[in-house]
Amino acid sequence: MEINNIFLKVSGSNVIYPYDIQEYISNSTSSFYTDETEETLISSSIYCVVDSNSYPSSSEYQDVIEVTPTQSGSVYVRTYSVVDLTAEEIAQVNESRWDYLREKRDILLSETDYMALQDTPTLSEEWSTYRQSLRDITNQPDPFNITWPTKP
Repeated sequence: MEINNIFLKVSGSNVIYPYDIQEYISNSTSSFYTDETEETLISSSIYCVVDSNSYPSSSEYQDVIEVTPTQSGSVYVRTYSVVDLTAEEIAQVNESRWDYLREKRDILLSETDYMALQDTPTLSEEWSTYRQSLRDITNQPDPFNITWPTKP
């Protein structure tokens, strides 16, 4: 039995997860590495927790949290739940996204700054429109559904 596994202990109607296997080892009279088997752990109501084959999908305004694993045969499987973010968390996600979009916009603007310098020929209408559209990116309502202007 590998000690780097994640364990769970059932104690009456309580589930202790994650379970610190060191507690079991320190109270055990056997040599953990040589004597322990899955069956002896199960006889002590200790179960190995395995990763799930599926991970739920979520939107920008949801979070995936791990909940108490579910039993599947002699092992428990990590289980996840999708929860909606609070209004405050949504505001933080949006602000972070707007910050990222402003940085991206600023990089795109800086790539064309040389065209708008006073010592260069007049900026074409297409480039002027493109640059203004970049500045107007933050006027769009959804930071996760941005329509970027196309370079002329």
